[in-house]
Order: sequence, then C-alpha cells, then structure tokens
Amino acid sequence: MTRLASKQRGFTLVELVVVIVVLGILAAVAAPRFFDLDFYKQRAFHSELVSALRYAHKKAVACGAEVRVVIGSGGFALTLDDGTFVVHPSGGDFVNAKPAPMALTAETLVFDALGRALVAAPKKENIGYAGSGITLWRETGCVTQ
Repeated sequence: MTRLASKQRGFTLVELVVVIVVLGILAAVAAPRFFDLDFYKQRAFHSELVSALRYAHKKAVACGAEVRVVIGSGGFALTLDDGTFVVHPSGGDFVNAKPAPMALTAETLVFDALGRALVAAPKKENIGYAGSGITLWRETGCVTQ
C-alpha cells in the first residue's frame, strides 16, 4: 500500500521569491532613513526649542524673575536676568547646539515674572528659524507649534 499524503516540510519557490521581494522593498525604503539623520536632528532641535521656551515661561513664573531665551547662530541658551544659566531639569545648563544645515534667526525672548512675553506684537511667529511654526503669544507667554 502506498501513502497518498506526504509530510514534507519547507517552502515553495513562489513563497521564497515573495519573501525576498518584500524584504527588498523594505530595504529600499527603510535604509536611506537610517543613513540620513539630518531630518531627525532638525526635528529633535525643534522639539527641544519648544520645550525650552515653555520651560523658560514656567521658570519665570516660579522664580518671580525675568528669564531670557537667547537664540544665536549656534543654538540657544536660557539665562536668568542676572546672567546665570538656567539649570536643565535633568542637570547641566540649558544650552543646545543646532544641527549643521539649519540657519537660525538670532533673537532674544524675555519672559517676565508674570509669564508674559516681552515682545512688541500680540504674537511672534516662526521663532528660531524661518518656517518653524513656533508661535509665542505676548499676554500669556503661551508657546504653540
């Protein structure tokens, strides 16, 4: 008597080709993202700038003193009105360098003891660099993005 059903294990040629094609597509799409980190560095700098502005607002209210956010061509820093650097909540100074391809707009933003931003217009847009989408509202000191 012969066996009709065989218990062979393995993959068919079609299955192997489909898996190789899918892996090739994934490699073609994902590999360039691992080697070009400029986009991620710029996004991280944007998030850190927004975070620093919000922290400066809160620090000014908590300390009852002016806090300055100085944005220069090399990055940004937070200082109190007497010139001392604001300590980052995780330790160290609140100083951050920008990624290489970004062109920052040099400006100084000041939050008073009530949390208000000392700017001329009711709101200041595109803080830090052109097209940043970061907006600072004068009366409340609120930072939006």
